[in-house]
Amino acid sequence: MDHHCPWREEAEELRERLTTLEQQVATLTRTVIGTKSEKLQQRQNRGGEGV
Repeated sequence: MDHHCPWREEAEELRERLTTLEQQVATLTRTVIGTKSEKLQQRQNRGGEGV
């Protein structure tokens, strides 16, 4: 039973929005984690072995 209703439209729009937001979160997460990893490597390279 495939029918057209306003709720279906809203659900599809929300699904698209969720997908977009999930991609943005994944990108931001990689950026933040990458930054922390780079900072840790820089500390170790400066002789901060005890860090």
